[in-house]
Amino acid sequence: MPGQSALDVLVDSVLATTLVNQLASARQAEDASDGTTAKARLQALLNAVGQATPGQIRQEAHDLLLLSARALIVSTPDTPIPFQPKVTLSPQSSSLPLGALATVTASVINLGDPTNPPVSGFLLSFRFLEGPNFSYVGRQLGTDKVNVREPGEAPTDVGTVLVDWTSGPDLVIQLFVPPLINGGPGQTIPVTEITGNIGNAPSGPSITRYFLSANPVPDPFRDLILAERAVLPLNPGESSQSSSVTLRLPDDLLPGIYNLGACADADGTVVELNELNNCRPTQVAIPLKRSNQPPDCSKARPSVNGLWPPNHKLVPVTFTGIT
Repeated sequence: MPGQSALDVLVDSVLATTLVNQLASARQAEDASDGTTAKARLQALLNAVGQATPGQIRQEAHDLLLLSARALIVSTPDTPIPFQPKVTLSPQSSSLPLGALATVTASVINLGDPTNPPVSGFLLSFRFLEGPNFSYVGRQLGTDKVNVREPGEAPTDVGTVLVDWTSGPDLVIQLFVPPLINGGPGQTIPVTEITGNIGNAPSGPSITRYFLSANPVPDPFRDLILAERAVLPLNPGESSQSSSVTLRLPDDLLPGIYNLGACADADGTVVELNELNNCRPTQVAIPLKRSNQPPDCSKARPSVNGLWPPNHKLVPVTFTGIT
């Protein structure tokens, strides 16, 4: 620390007292191995000397104090700051509808630093201890317990959050009414259909699709798609009715019994309380029959070219090319 000789040539006694106290305070911090505080107090001394007027301090004392204080600041190491991370998780619990994204924010500060600065790049891992969901968009009702830990050779638990999945949409076909018909290839069929949300949470936008199926209940991944319509988001209890939906049977449809059906959320984009009730059992069966037309014999050919000469015996003859 600077000696008293420099302070002896101070003209202003108030300034002299201030500088003596600052030097003593810096020495006290240095003796306590708190270099950061000692440097801050020496900087305060530098500021006081720098602001002093020639009437308060002689030039030689001014220069000596500045030189000594600067040298001490450079040579004094900063106080080592211990790293004592504290992790705060938010929210620690939440209630969400199915399909929502569960988000947990981890804030980390260093308790070893008196200013408690935030810590960036602090690695944390999340693992599921229990609960119905393993991705992190909820797909089943229930409570997930998520453990948060600091990874390493000896992982340290830093907290647990609870996510309670309490509600969800449920899209169904509430009405699907084609007319009673005997259809044929290429025929158009007007239908009335209502898609509704019978769940307890809003749904996002979805697609309702219409199928031709060999089964009473359509399979949206295997059956023939006839048409589709977009359904806007629906609140619980709301429904959406189709307008001017006309289905056209394929031109090359073979004779048989077919069923019309409709499926809500046919693309499976909405996470629902029940994923098995999207399709409405078919309301009508459509027997497809060929029209009663005479056979086409224009390309008929016999199996033999002639029956001459006659020999009074039976000869089998077949014909091909008749449609």
